[in-house]
Amino acid sequence: MRFAVLVLAAGASRRMGAQNKLLLALASGQSILRTVLERAVAAQIGPVLLVTGHEAARVAGEAEGLAVQCVHAAEHEEGMAASLRAGIAAVPEDCAGAVVCLGDMPFVSSAVLRELAGAFAPPFDIVQPVFEGRPGNPVLWGRAHFGAMMGLQGDQGAKRLLAQPKRLQRITVTAPGVLQDVDTPEAYAAILGQ
Repeated sequence: MRFAVLVLAAGASRRMGAQNKLLLALASGQSILRTVLERAVAAQIGPVLLVTGHEAARVAGEAEGLAVQCVHAAEHEEGMAASLRAGIAAVPEDCAGAVVCLGDMPFVSSAVLRELAGAFAPPFDIVQPVFEGRPGNPVLWGRAHFGAMMGLQGDQGAKRLLAQPKRLQRITVTAPGVLQDVDTPEAYAAILGQ
């Protein structure tokens, strides 16, 4: 079974200030987004789709040389729902679902993406990682949920759709990366040492 990996990278990173957080360098010298994309490609669970919006050309440039397809969210200023809709609409028909990755979560490993794909077992067709009892990201969504995701509006993700306990399977992972995003200057300073 193949699963698309949607990397949402269309936001304006307003909480970070003037800088686009996705383009900031990690301690390795590589950008946050490039790290996310390389891990998504290395997972080898299916096509990787980079959803662009704000600073689309600079963001798309981070995919240079990688097996990544760029998808532009024309309505990205609406918020995360527009990014999700653009990404879901681009998922190839032969994919059983999509893993929705946030472009500002550089510590999600390729192994975690493979674990999510390996745990997919309908009717449990939503798979979410958990670290030390705390649910995190990314989340794998089976194709059956794409219609509901296409109906999302505003600056909301698909979190409210997780309230389907009969469909949701949570898997325990051993790395905290599923909880670590880079939303603020403080968060960025904290992750530089990792």
